[in-house]
Amino acid sequence: MDVSKLYSKVEEALKKKNYDYAIETLKNQILKFNPNDVKARKLLRATVLEKYKNESPPTASQVWSKGFAPRVKMLFGKISKKWDVVIDEAENFLQYDPKNLSVLCGLGEACTEAGYIDTAISVFENILAFDSSHVPALKSLGRIYRFQKEDLEKAKYYYQRAVKLAPQDNEVSKMVKDLSAQITADTYGQAKSSHDLIKDQEKAKDLEEDNTMLRTEEDYARAIERTAKKLETDPNNRRELKRLGELYQKTGKFDKALEIYNKILEMDPTNSDLKNRIGECRLQKVERQIQTVKDKLDQDPQNESLKQEYKKMLRAKVETEIQEYTNQVKDQPTNFEFRFKLGLSLFQASRFDEALAQFQVAVKDPRKKISAYTYMGQAFLQKKEYDLAIEQFQNALNAQTTKERQYKDTLYHLALAFESAGRTQDAIETYTTIYKEDINFKDVQARLKKLKS
Repeated sequence: MDVSKLYSKVEEALKKKNYDYAIETLKNQILKFNPNDVKARKLLRATVLEKYKNESPPTASQVWSKGFAPRVKMLFGKISKKWDVVIDEAENFLQYDPKNLSVLCGLGEACTEAGYIDTAISVFENILAFDSSHVPALKSLGRIYRFQKEDLEKAKYYYQRAVKLAPQDNEVSKMVKDLSAQITADTYGQAKSSHDLIKDQEKAKDLEEDNTMLRTEEDYARAIERTAKKLETDPNNRRELKRLGELYQKTGKFDKALEIYNKILEMDPTNSDLKNRIGECRLQKVERQIQTVKDKLDQDPQNESLKQEYKKMLRAKVETEIQEYTNQVKDQPTNFEFRFKLGLSLFQASRFDEALAQFQVAVKDPRKKISAYTYMGQAFLQKKEYDLAIEQFQNALNAQTTKERQYKDTLYHLALAFESAGRTQDAIETYTTIYKEDINFKDVQARLKKLKS
């Protein structure tokens, strides 16, 4: 993935004040590709804050209703130690309340546990920017700089700030004393053999590279080599195996990634997060194959053989999605996101009754409510059950404000449903509502002209 192109899209969106698009790109594309992209995480937070400077922020009751599900998922993710889930759900909550210190703290802790050290530092520093006296954030930074970064001076600095604010905290006071003693001891005990010095330098380099953002192919190649070397001495280390699998997946070596993931799954057969990752990896492999054929077709657009192969692969992709998401729904029946994805794949396969069954469950997720209602409406429209389609599109409209991105799309689908049901006047009124706002929206002009003639 060329992240630089995505950043360019974000910059363009911000210039146009299209904050939702910028947020979507940062959160669901750039950070999905590299969760330890500190720049993207900072920009995401800044974009949400900027959005609410220009738009009305959610009320306390809206934050509570929209943020309830993410908070619950964060809790369960923490219990099951699914740190990527905690990170994703924290970001989902922070879309509504970007200054919530409790959730930011949970995000920082999850990033630390997941090994995204630079991101964790950024999150805790972000908390201090909102509240410089936030003792838990100071303590967390102290721990990171002591144990992960091995920067004792910085660790001591953050602990000293914490002890000034919480002098009764014996743990922090003890940490300051221990660090002072260790720094003094290190100062007087630095004379080592050349062999020891070289080993220390190598260890420091490995630590630094492990916690550095991976940007180039060379970065990933070195990271793979280091991780594989660690596994030579501890071949069943699940953390390192997972890291190796992720590195292979991010570099497009999907077969190798799947081999690693399946090895971990043999050791931990109930690991739902790993099963999800395996499904994700299989789908990425299919998408890569489709892209290869598409690139050839772009070069030779009249090639009938390539056209047929491309169509065949797109159909195969949908069937693969249905298979993977069906497995994930069976494994996690209360995961509304998987329900929605399965419904979407079934819809694309024209299996409308099965799709409806999934959307009717997915609609319980506040994040998917509007889209689920809209797809239910489209499914009923395809089934020529127009009254039911109209009802679902109206539900979708009631779940959003006129400022939301999907509002005009939803109105358009409702107008189509009115038109299909023979309710000409309702269709004209709905198309006119869109026309007043956006004269060039889709084919609204043509449809109005036809209906009025």
